[in-house]
Amino acid sequence: MAFSIIPKDDPRQALRIRRTLLAISMAAIHLVMCCAMYYQGLFRLSLTGFVLFTVALWIGHFSIFTIIRTGLNKQFADPSLTFVQILWTATCIMLTAYFLNELRPVVLMLFLVGMLFGFLRLNFREFIYLNLYAIILYGAVIGLLYKFHPQFIDTNKEIIIWFSFSLVMFCFSLMGREISHMRETLRAQNIQLREEVAERKKAQEEMQFRKAYFEGLVDNMPDGIAIFDDDGTITEVNSRFIRMFGYPEEEALGKKISELVGLPDRLVEARAYRRRIASGGTLDAETVRRKKDGALIDVSLRSAPVIVDNTRIGHFVIYGDISPRKQAEKERSRLESQLQQAQKMEAVATLAGGVAHEFNNALMGIVGNIELLKMDLPEDEGRDKYFKAMKSASHRMSRLTDQLLAYAQGGKYQPKDLKLDDFVIETLPILQHDLKPAIRVETHFSKDIPHIKADYTQMQMVLSAIVANSNEAIEDEGFIRITAENKDLDEDFTKQYPGLKLGSYICLTVEDDGKGMDEETRNGIFEPFFTTKFQGRGMGMAAVYGIVKNHDGWIYVDSELGKGTTVRIYLPAISAGSKEGAKAVTQPEIELGIGEGTILVIEDEDVVIEVTQAMLERLGYRVMVAKTGKAAIHIAETFDGQIDLALLDIKLPDIEGGKVYPLIMKARPGLKVIVFSGYAIEGPAQKILDAGAQDFIQKPFSLATLSEKLKKVLEGK
Repeated sequence: MAFSIIPKDDPRQALRIRRTLLAISMAAIHLVMCCAMYYQGLFRLSLTGFVLFTVALWIGHFSIFTIIRTGLNKQFADPSLTFVQILWTATCIMLTAYFLNELRPVVLMLFLVGMLFGFLRLNFREFIYLNLYAIILYGAVIGLLYKFHPQFIDTNKEIIIWFSFSLVMFCFSLMGREISHMRETLRAQNIQLREEVAERKKAQEEMQFRKAYFEGLVDNMPDGIAIFDDDGTITEVNSRFIRMFGYPEEEALGKKISELVGLPDRLVEARAYRRRIASGGTLDAETVRRKKDGALIDVSLRSAPVIVDNTRIGHFVIYGDISPRKQAEKERSRLESQLQQAQKMEAVATLAGGVAHEFNNALMGIVGNIELLKMDLPEDEGRDKYFKAMKSASHRMSRLTDQLLAYAQGGKYQPKDLKLDDFVIETLPILQHDLKPAIRVETHFSKDIPHIKADYTQMQMVLSAIVANSNEAIEDEGFIRITAENKDLDEDFTKQYPGLKLGSYICLTVEDDGKGMDEETRNGIFEPFFTTKFQGRGMGMAAVYGIVKNHDGWIYVDSELGKGTTVRIYLPAISAGSKEGAKAVTQPEIELGIGEGTILVIEDEDVVIEVTQAMLERLGYRVMVAKTGKAAIHIAETFDGQIDLALLDIKLPDIEGGKVYPLIMKARPGLKVIVFSGYAIEGPAQKILDAGAQDFIQKPFSLATLSEKLKKVLEGK
């Protein structure tokens, strides 16, 4: 393997080594030249003198080298090349003196080439130093030759040559000054040019970065962006626009923005937008746009002109997808509407309950007095006719109050396990008698429908009211379709209907192809006594609403004018109970009995007190009356005699019946209590029954019903 001192893996180090070797070679040649001149006898010096001359010459070399090296520009000069330049100058001068014959012009030419290299290599000041050194050295060498070998020297000729040499060096110096100035100017311009190129490159890179940054920013914005010219032709779209509307970029570019996402039924709106944009104004609006698949999307529009050098070159529009917000607003509006409707229904239900209570108290006086009057008067055919009419009217009013109480969620009178499909089949024959002959009734029930817990009579009221509405809505021929199926309600469904809970429900659907209802009618259908021509029966649907709500269910009506009506009722399903289910309860004829004992009537209405007291006395009971809760408690605590039973109203002016009950029971343990009220059993009355009361009587009640209840409780049956 060959040995080399020049490294191959470091080019800069290799260059420095080569230049150093060149300088050493030139120094060796210069030394050999001096020795040759000495041995040729050109210098008649002793060896010591020659050594001193050589040392002095080398000291001169290094002195001028040091002077020049001190002023070198490190960026452009190299020490080894400078030393080579000095050695080259000295050697050429020595050769000029050595060859005094015809070879001198050749040597001078080589010298001038070397000086030209120095002229181009060094700056002006450094080149002046080198010229002075060459002139002095040349004069010294010629002087030595003249002293030791005058026969070889033509004095006049050498003076002319030295003068010419000095003049040439002076001209070189002048030229070097100008060229050095030009070189410095070019160097400064070169530096400035490099700086400008670097700045332009940096500016270009920054511009490319900013362009890429803004393109990425626009492309990754959460809103869709489209840029179009004054004609509405799309020139640019971002990725969100592509995803939002479903158009590939190549399909969107070049199309009219109005044709791509606009709607035919919004031409007036589109023209207004175009006029606004064409006038140079901005646009901020909310509207609907069409996707590629035809689906509609709610969007917000923000548009403004694109201005470049004070010239409008187009417009941009930003599309924000506001469908989730619009959906949330619709959902919130729907829930608010439901809440308002529920609050209104609750307020009306409270009013209906109060009205029903007052009606029942008034009916109590009417019905009771009719029965007492009938018993006191002698039998007569004409008299019985009037009594029958009064009793029929009283029953009609009683049914109305029952409906009011049902709407007021007054209670489930006799809740039992009910199989809904069997119930419908049993009830339909009764309802079909009132249907128009051309109406056909269809039924469809899913298999294995679970039972529900419901009051048979109230459910008949529900089905009867809905079918009656359908019957009136169908003008000529039509159908009424009744279906029942099991539904498992999930969270999404129950969110839409706050009255429902998660779980298994039975959905009872009654559908007809009648005239249908508009939105105003549909929103008011559950209000008491709401009715329109061909739809509704006053309290019917209001009672339906109350009954369904009281059964922990939900009712929903879907209807449009000319498209019929669908009523859906959701009732909680339970596991099957009694195989026999619930049946309609018929009231047997009750015989009046003769009772005995003392009964405390706790009631604040005078008309009810009077008729109840008369009934009780007619049945043989002794009667005590308390018009307030405090009076009842006082009697229970202070009366020395026996009190066999108390008739307790739940609404008293001072203390509610629910609070009176435990206090009178504390004063008289074992006292039997029957709750009687114009309200239904569900609610406060049920709480008193749960606390230990024996029974409940709904106002208005007949003498026979009162007699049967008293006998049952007092005898412990």
